[in-house]
Amino acid sequence: GELLAATALLANTVKVKGTLTVQASGDGPVRVLMAECRDRASLRGIARFDDEIDAPLPPPGVSMGTELLGRGILTITIRPDGGEPYQGIVPLSGTTIAEVVEGYFERSEQIPTRLWLSAEDTQAAGLLIQALPAEMAQAERSERQRREDFTRVTLLADTLRAGELRGVDNETLLTRLFNEERVLLQPPDPLAFRCTCSEERSREALRAMPRAELEEILEAEGVISMDCQFCHVVYEFDAIDVELVHRDAPAPEGPTH
Repeated sequence: GELLAATALLANTVKVKGTLTVQASGDGPVRVLMAECRDRASLRGIARFDDEIDAPLPPPGVSMGTELLGRGILTITIRPDGGEPYQGIVPLSGTTIAEVVEGYFERSEQIPTRLWLSAEDTQAAGLLIQALPAEMAQAERSERQRREDFTRVTLLADTLRAGELRGVDNETLLTRLFNEERVLLQPPDPLAFRCTCSEERSREALRAMPRAELEEILEAEGVISMDCQFCHVVYEFDAIDVELVHRDAPAPEGPTH
């Protein structure tokens, strides 16, 4: 939940059409946490963990510690539609997901960033404060003044409690935190779970596998089942499907003379 909230907030700062993916992976009992936001409109996420986690889990509403992830890396990937992907990778640092993401911006982007996250049951929320790049800042504000502004704003935000973050509407929350500032709200962007899996994408995966391997699976299982780890939809293919997949596959290009 916290990673989904963080990913939605970060995606809103990337003004490109495409996908932003945040993944934390380590050698702990929680091996992978991944969240993806597409076009600032759809979200999906996944967690991979051992069947039994020996470490104590936090109580509801309390952030999960990164000790459950262990030693590892945080990867943020931006895939613009029709453009080249960009990827940044940093070591996992910090004691919470929020601190891990803050560490990414400190190490990789050198952009002052603070993040507050909270998740409980089916609700997740976050607050992101990020300094504008120097070229976008108001010309009359010196570098020292901008640092002081950022420090003042983050100190005020540090008074925020997890229950307030989840339970108070945005306008009330921001006005309460920054009562000496002029608060302007953008129109809300609706977010929804949406998976990008499809039968055609599953067929493409089959097309990339050797036909002999597919026929071995068919002989042993009767059908080939491919299940989506995000939405749990199961796609099944029989011998006729495999025949069609490989019959329709483009022929390999021969050597040119």
